[in-house]
Amino acid sequence: MKNKRRMVLPLALVLGLTLSSSAFAFSDTAGDPYEAQIRALEERGVVSGIGNDLFDPKGTMTSAQAVQLIVKGLGLNIDSLRFIKEPKASDSFDKVADNAWYAEAFVIAKLNGLPLDRSIDPNQPMTREQFAHLLVSAVNLEGPFPMIMMYINITDQDKLDPAYAGSIQQLLLTRLANLDKEGFFRPKDAVTRSEAAGMVHQAIGFLESHKKDHKPDNGSSSSTR
Repeated sequence: MKNKRRMVLPLALVLGLTLSSSAFAFSDTAGDPYEAQIRALEERGVVSGIGNDLFDPKGTMTSAQAVQLIVKGLGLNIDSLRFIKEPKASDSFDKVADNAWYAEAFVIAKLNGLPLDRSIDPNQPMTREQFAHLLVSAVNLEGPFPMIMMYINITDQDKLDPAYAGSIQQLLLTRLANLDKEGFFRPKDAVTRSEAAGMVHQAIGFLESHKKDHKPDNGSSSSTR
């Protein structure tokens, strides 16, 4: 699975992105808990806001925006794949139009094995647990990673979908996100644009740090497995 994707580049060269002259100038993120992370993603060309220099940090993130953010932020691609016919979003999704602005991101996500249901509605808000599961699945394309064998107590554990529980534990153990002061994760709440940006920023840092820490020695032998 590793050969299907690349690490995110430090330059704004992801998915043909073109930055506007108003880059690095969101006017509505001052004081947001993830202001610095949003700014960093903006400088990388990962996020571009909703227009008029606005990011709408408290706004809910749709499934379309979430998939686009994860694909762009983590630099997922299908460059190494060859096709008899061009893959289209409608091949895999019932509600994703082939000409939608997010269609390419859905195709890339699906072909990288991310867990997206055929019936996903791109216009519906994505919950925090759904976003966590999707992001961790994308991060794990570069794995496996050494993990501390411990269990983090979550106050609202009973609200978690069991299918997402493992991903949420990994999300917390790798510090891609944190519980609130009372230990709540709020899994059923819609993820906000600010929260999603914060998690993706942490994921990029985690992957870049892991890549830096695990460079092979020039003199060491390598094996394929």
